[in-house]
Amino acid sequence: MDYNEITVEKEKLEKYRHLLLMIYKKATVSEIELNALEVVENSLFKTKPINDWLPNSLILEVAVDPFVYAVAKRDIILLEKKFVNDLSNVVDFHLYNVKIKPDLNKINIPSKFEPVKTPWEEVNDYQNKLIDLLKSGTDNIDYRNIGNTARSLLHQLALMVFDSKIHDKGKRDVGGENFKNQLSEYIEHELEGSSEKKIRKLGKSSVDFVCSSVDLMNATTHKLEAKKHLAELCVIGALSTVRIIKIISELNVETERKGDIKLV
Repeated sequence: MDYNEITVEKEKLEKYRHLLLMIYKKATVSEIELNALEVVENSLFKTKPINDWLPNSLILEVAVDPFVYAVAKRDIILLEKKFVNDLSNVVDFHLYNVKIKPDLNKINIPSKFEPVKTPWEEVNDYQNKLIDLLKSGTDNIDYRNIGNTARSLLHQLALMVFDSKIHDKGKRDVGGENFKNQLSEYIEHELEGSSEKKIRKLGKSSVDFVCSSVDLMNATTHKLEAKKHLAELCVIGALSTVRIIKIISELNVETERKGDIKLV
């Protein structure tokens, strides 16, 4: 008999689960029974054969909510034995064992990347898309797409802040979709008149960072064997650039509000 053909209908397994619920709801007098009830209420049942040589002996896998599993962890072995004893005379197959495991699909790991909240809705949308792509990426094609999306994010950012009539000093080619030079010109222009050395240093570092970020994104987009770590660096570069541009724009808004000399 083929190993993969051994199974129990989901509907029948759900009936077994509800039977245990009925039993434990009537007998919730001890801590172990309370834990048993909590596990059964927050779990899914499925079966698998032990191996090809024992096709009629099945293991009942109980996938339980991770929080419930953590609470009941010290009693897991006792609960597994209890489930075997309570179901052995009920199920229509040989119940070899019960394994209670946390349902890892219910664990949501917070992303280490957070979007930078800006006044530009399109930029915010691209950031969220970029982070989602990184979280769901599994292969080289996915990671190359991250490079494309990161470039699109910076292009959208340049559209929001760059004004050729104000920022084009003729030092770089800023035509078309040359967002790399557009952002560089924007940063240098906005910080040009600043009397603060630290701010000017930030401007120079910002230009270098923007250029390096875009070069990295280009490499990721065209590199056939792009790996996840390179895609992560693209995301870091793109989000950091957004943060830098936002800070510069807010510095100028705050300066104007206070009536100081505008940094232009």
